[in-house]
Amino acid sequence: MKFLGNNYTISSNLIFGTFIIGIANLFVYDPESTTDFIMIGVVLVLRYVLAVMIKRRFAWSLYLMIILLIRSVYRSVYIIDNINVNPIAKVNVVMQLLMSLLAFGILFIMPKLKKLRTARKNKTEVYPDSEMPLNLQ
Repeated sequence: MKFLGNNYTISSNLIFGTFIIGIANLFVYDPESTTDFIMIGVVLVLRYVLAVMIKRRFAWSLYLMIILLIRSVYRSVYIIDNINVNPIAKVNVVMQLLMSLLAFGILFIMPKLKKLRTARKNKTEVYPDSEMPLNLQ
């Protein structure tokens, strides 16, 4: 399956999926003011730029992803607490948050866990007494 090639492709496709959900949310969620509409547009552009940056393996895409994750958490808390919002919009925002968290985990957390596992597996040296875990000296 070419769709699930590597971590960058999977994360990029997940972020692009959040972009598509955001476009669908434009038709479901009724912005209360012009500034809400402008913010939604800016975030959609940032999500698209992030998907392209991840696909092209930019190292600093991590910072944009963290900013969008913080904004997604804020927005999901705000929309879930608001009674006047359409339930479909609430589900869409939660799906965006989950997909963004999954993309972040696949791209940045999973490789670090893999490195830790291989480092533990390949470590054959014996600890000196002073560096021994649970040293009671």
